[in-house]
Amino acid sequence: MNHRTIALAVAGWLFMSLVCCGQALEVGDAVWAQWTPNDWYPGTLTEETALGFVVVFDDVTDVEDVAEDLPASADIPTPLILLNRVPEADQVAVGTRVLARWADDGWYYPATVVTDAEDGLYNVAFDDRDVGIVDLTQIRLRGGMADLFDLPEVGDRVWAQWSPGDWYPGMLSEESPIGFLVSFDDGGEADLPPSLVVVDLAAQVDQVAFGSRVLAMRIDEWFYPGTVVAVTEDGMVDILFDDGKREAVDLANLRLFSE
Repeated sequence: MNHRTIALAVAGWLFMSLVCCGQALEVGDAVWAQWTPNDWYPGTLTEETALGFVVVFDDVTDVEDVAEDLPASADIPTPLILLNRVPEADQVAVGTRVLARWADDGWYYPATVVTDAEDGLYNVAFDDRDVGIVDLTQIRLRGGMADLFDLPEVGDRVWAQWSPGDWYPGMLSEESPIGFLVSFDDGGEADLPPSLVVVDLAAQVDQVAFGSRVLAMRIDEWFYPGTVVAVTEDGMVDILFDDGKREAVDLANLRLFSE
């Protein structure tokens, strides 16, 4: 985890519906938004854009370990924005994708709920392999299994996230309560929700449009998450990667997220 001495007050385009966790995003909403993988910040939606929304980030002057390149505002894809709102208990179950509060620094990071509530507490597995215990007030909802279509199946070849920004090839070996057990090609295993698993099939031209969330191959021949920002007539696709870099990628080197 990035360690921050204080936390701020906790303050779709994929489906062209501007929906986050079943709730519509609107200008004026208080949100958390991803700047880079595993690096989320609170802010406010000030303008709707073709890609998603302009997020004006809250003042982080007194917060340690803030990304050096974090701007005052940024145009963020809708799937990388979530409402800064405490969920209802019936919205949280095993497998639910969330931002959850990390006790050591009071900041919020992507995670998956791995147990149902017991005495009002949930066990969560953070995407960077840490684990924690949170109550409902320390959770913000992301998309979950209910939002997925074309679910992968046991036996599928996939790319799966081991840690934020790091995806590796493997195979779905069995189903699990939160999604699937992934057997990675290097011998490792991980229990992952479907939203962190992408079937290893090349995208088709009619499946890719402005705003599509994809894994795209870079020059090192590994796949990284990003958003389609242009499709050219020669079959190349312009990708805005989650680390902020922008590159043109051949259609054959794209893999589609299911959500």
